[in-house]
Amino acid sequence: MIMHVRGGRLRAPAAAVLAAAVLALPAPATAQELITRMGVVDLDRVVRAFYLESEAFRTYQARRADVIAERERIEEDLYRLELRLVDARQGGDRSLALRLEQQVFDTTEHLSQYVRVMNDQLQRMYGELQTSDLFIGELAAALRYVAEALGYTVILDTDDVLHWDTDVDLTDDVISELARRAARR
Repeated sequence: MIMHVRGGRLRAPAAAVLAAAVLALPAPATAQELITRMGVVDLDRVVRAFYLESEAFRTYQARRADVIAERERIEEDLYRLELRLVDARQGGDRSLALRLEQQVFDTTEHLSQYVRVMNDQLQRMYGELQTSDLFIGELAAALRYVAEALGYTVILDTDDVLHWDTDVDLTDDVISELARRAARR
């Protein structure tokens, strides 16, 4: 049988045949077999919340603050050297200007290397926080509990999703579950 569509609507007999065909499809055992509920979790936010009171996170934060303070100190030294270099050039002191140019170059190189090495170190420290056995175990248990309690079959990290509705953001639920579990310990 061929169904024709005119003006964007199925003609009445064709609509009846289509409805009968849909009703004749075998029904699943449960409605949930047809639906996969997906949720998202912002793992960075979960890590920050989970470790906010932990010693490991406080150590990370202290190290990060030390690195920032040292970077700012080196930047201030560099700024002062550059001001001295401008003064030496304006005063016509070529010998001092050459020495200061070398110091500016050396300090700039030192700053660049310092920032690169310290950023790598901080990223490793933060990564270790995220992959600690305790965290992974607690996170897995909390995700499993939230997924089962709210009927989700798939939960993805927000970093891996291009778009999502805030209704499927389970971050606060997971943080609450982690807090509840921590309070029981």
